[in-house]
Amino acid sequence: QPGVPFVKVAVECSGKPALVVTQQRYLPLGSSASANMTWGIPLSVRYSDNGTVREEKGIVTGASSRFELKNATSCPTWVMPNAHGAGYYRFALEPKYQQALSTAFAQLDEREQRVYADSITSAYGAGQVSPKELLAALPQFTTAQVRQTVTAGMSAIGWMDEQLLTSEPDRNAFRAKAAEIYRPRLDQLGLSPKQGEPDDDRLLRASLVNFFAETLKDAQVRAEMGK
Repeated sequence: QPGVPFVKVAVECSGKPALVVTQQRYLPLGSSASANMTWGIPLSVRYSDNGTVREEKGIVTGASSRFELKNATSCPTWVMPNAHGAGYYRFALEPKYQQALSTAFAQLDEREQRVYADSITSAYGAGQVSPKELLAALPQFTTAQVRQTVTAGMSAIGWMDEQLLTSEPDRNAFRAKAAEIYRPRLDQLGLSPKQGEPDDDRLLRASLVNFFAETLKDAQVRAEMGK
């Protein structure tokens, strides 16, 4: 069947820890297609259990299901609903666990970081994550090694700048806050190419410089690039 599964995950710890998983077809805001679809999804999750990272696998079916964390000895500190980025689905976590996973970002492998960034930005595009929640996740994205993870939220910032802000003072303040998120990574790369640097560093620098100059209208970067 067409489409991509969109999985919403809540954590239940009233008894044996479990995930409450609801699913539908992923649709961006404004789509007229039906979201009323379900799959048999091979779910693979990683989670932190009293400091020990565990992994469990199973199948979830139907619009709502319960995925018991059989090896858990306590309520998990954080949950990664797509272990190693192996599953073909997007996900959204309840706010508490979204923040917890963002805090644990460095403990995720590169594929997990990539699918987490994709899931957060996609959930924002579907109206399941607020602008505030998306912006809170972006500083972690900028620490990733994979270029596409670093840049995952930049188009959303451009959209917010154009569509959500109506006054120039608000727009300037928003751009300044966005620059604070991305400037450390740009400073790390530098504005000038380095001999022998990886292609990904060169491409990431170009993306960041364009973002600062064109989207954020950053005077510092514009002045440097104009020399």
